[in-house]
Amino acid sequence: MSAERTEIARQQVARFVARFDESYRRLAWYAALPLVLTPELLNYLRNHFLRGQTPWEAEVDLLLSELCRPVGYEQFAMAPEVRAWLIGEMREQLGEAPMREVARLLIRYVQQLSRTSSPFGREA
Repeated sequence: MSAERTEIARQQVARFVARFDESYRRLAWYAALPLVLTPELLNYLRNHFLRGQTPWEAEVDLLLSELCRPVGYEQFAMAPEVRAWLIGEMREQLGEAPMREVARLLIRYVQQLSRTSSPFGREA
């Protein structure tokens, strides 16, 4: 990743956090870990890791911000450089343990989706 793209990503994150507050940065850290976000998944992450720390409105604000772009019906993604910046910040501030915990939670989340009647579920 070029230094210019890294700087643009840093500035985008800084603008986002300045518009709201630091709790939004923490939500963005967790949101950067999956490749694709849905409103449901973002709510799941916020409730599991940031309940009482980040307001629910932050979910909508993040998905509609310049940090995310729509990639499908109720599906959003972050630009690779934004994800990389946020993941780097998270690693620096919180360490690897919370990231591994998110990975385990995401695996359980996908397993649960596979057992329901979601589009990712098994065919009947």
